[in-house]
Amino acid sequence: MKDQTPQITRYFGWPTRFPTSNTSRGRGSLQTITKILKPYGGAGWVDPMCGLDSRCEYRNDIRSARTAGIAHLDAVEWLKSLPTGQFKGVIYDPPYNDNQGQKYTKLHHTKADLAYWYEIRRELSRILVPKGKIVMLAWNTNSFPDCVIKELYVISHGSERNDTLISIHEKVGQKKLI
Repeated sequence: MKDQTPQITRYFGWPTRFPTSNTSRGRGSLQTITKILKPYGGAGWVDPMCGLDSRCEYRNDIRSARTAGIAHLDAVEWLKSLPTGQFKGVIYDPPYNDNQGQKYTKLHHTKADLAYWYEIRRELSRILVPKGKIVMLAWNTNSFPDCVIKELYVISHGSERNDTLISIHEKVGQKKLI
């Protein structure tokens, strides 16, 4: 599926550990990201790796201690338990590197485990209603099955730090799953 050219907006902000927080703590990128995410979340929204805070009704985090997760399963396992085509949107903030990935999952998945990460993307697309949104915070804009990127926000952190990319994907179809 060919993506159309998304609208691109660029901001500057200092890095933050908890970019999807519900509250606007601090300055810089957290405040900017909070503003970008404001229209997304709430009832009918899913967060498969929610961490300490989430703006979504349905929340999962494999770590049970001190997280906002209602469920505490591996993300793929949890997503497979959700019904097809029932959710308005997803906030997807995966681990940004192998070190974070190994700490996050009990199965020690890393970015190098492409089958695992593709399975998450496939499940996220599967659970969305048509025109549902996936809001992804990452260092890439890799797409999701049956989705196109509608908006792209670049949060520049300056110096030698990688930018944070917030891509807004919209579900445009649903392939028949075998």
